[in-house]
Amino acid sequence: MSAETPPLFWLQVAAHESVEQHIDRLAAHWRKQSGGYVSVQEGRAVLISNLRIWENLALPAWYHLGQDPAQLEPHLLRMLEPLGWDDERIQNFVASLPQALSAADRRLAQLMRGLLANPLLLMADADWWRQVSQKCELAQLLNACAPKLPILVVAHHEVPAGFRAYADEQEFAAALSADSLQGMKK
Repeated sequence: MSAETPPLFWLQVAAHESVEQHIDRLAAHWRKQSGGYVSVQEGRAVLISNLRIWENLALPAWYHLGQDPAQLEPHLLRMLEPLGWDDERIQNFVASLPQALSAADRRLAQLMRGLLANPLLLMADADWWRQVSQKCELAQLLNACAPKLPILVVAHHEVPAGFRAYADEQEFAAALSADSLQGMKK
């Protein structure tokens, strides 16, 4: 990733276990521990299909965090700066419905939505991490906007180099606290 790599954690689950169920349980646990600031990223970006990208980004920040959508626009534009998009590209992106975008752009929108909440932890599946590791725009956005954000990948695959490995949810939860996550992010 970048020269300053964020803390990377990997939870390898058995082939017969559901990655999604592990992510759901861990996300619920860490939302309680950290005050609700956990971003969950999936390889198959999940967005509300009948809302434009801008609405998909602003709605959770307004509804869950009480942020004024009008104040999100400057932050959103700063997030997109590292991608080098021109004004037309930005306007087309935020005005589009999810199904009109490429899978890569939907993943960007999903990441932006998660980062707007200023999470203490980003949780992802292996499909999402595979995209980030390919040094694409998703990786650029993550490195530019959250270079120290701790990342937990939950997967069936072997643990790649550079990750701290955990064998089960309890071991991961016992090893970290909300305070230690806050410290890692700084």
